Amino acid sequence: MTLTIAERVVIRILSAAGRIYGDLPIERAEEASAFHRALNAVIAVIEARPVHRATASLQPNLKTIPGSARSVKRKSPTTAATVSGSGSTKSPERISA
Repeated sequence: MTLTIAERVVIRILSAAGRIYGDLPIERAEEASAFHRALNAVIAVIEARPVHRATASLQPNLKTIPGSARSVKRKSPTTAATVSGSGSTKSPERISA
């Protein structure tokens, strides 16, 4: 799991941009930390690429089954059971009675 030459070049360019940014005059106190957080996040994405390539080759080939999936019928809120303040489950019929 190694970085490609192009990935190493991009990381070096981003690192150089961070160093050059550090030479700029400070205009807002939180600006530098926000820039470096974003830059580190971008570098982390690039550094994770070899891991993604390695795990993609390990995943099994999943076969799709033709046909459509069955729909799941869910209870509507009016027929669903509710939980009272004491923690017991009561159906809507018993609550209204």
